[in-house]
Amino acid sequence: MLLDYRTYLGDQLLVKLDRATMLVALEARSPYLDPDVTQFALRLDPALKVQGWTTKVLLKRAARPWLPRRIIRRRKRGLSVPIASWLRRGLQPEAQRLLAPERLRRQGLVSDVYVGKLLAEHAGGWADHARGLWTLIVLQRWLERWAPEA
Repeated sequence: MLLDYRTYLGDQLLVKLDRATMLVALEARSPYLDPDVTQFALRLDPALKVQGWTTKVLLKRAARPWLPRRIIRRRKRGLSVPIASWLRRGLQPEAQRLLAPERLRRQGLVSDVYVGKLLAEHAGGWADHARGLWTLIVLQRWLERWAPEA
């Protein structure tokens, strides 16, 4: 916890939170980062924080009277961006535009047939190619901006 507090929290999470909220003129609060709360948490017996694979032990115990058991027991969810679902829905037209076969053939950087297969499998839900497709989309956007003749 102390390592996360001194590294990952300030350099990663809080920076991202600050940028995301500033974008929409919103100010986020982090009540668990109040200095008194933080000092209290750092002094706690580790067994009150983690037991085996269960984290936030004391917090979950404190919340028991108000939260349903299924909420307290559910697995932790990451704060990842749902690119896979975006590429199957709202971003699909843009992905198809940027990764159009004729465009890819003209550039000669990647196989239009292979990328078409990735797009089809991803859109059909047969595979998750979000990471690779996103990389190609970002490359295409970069090329649009910095090498429009490509």
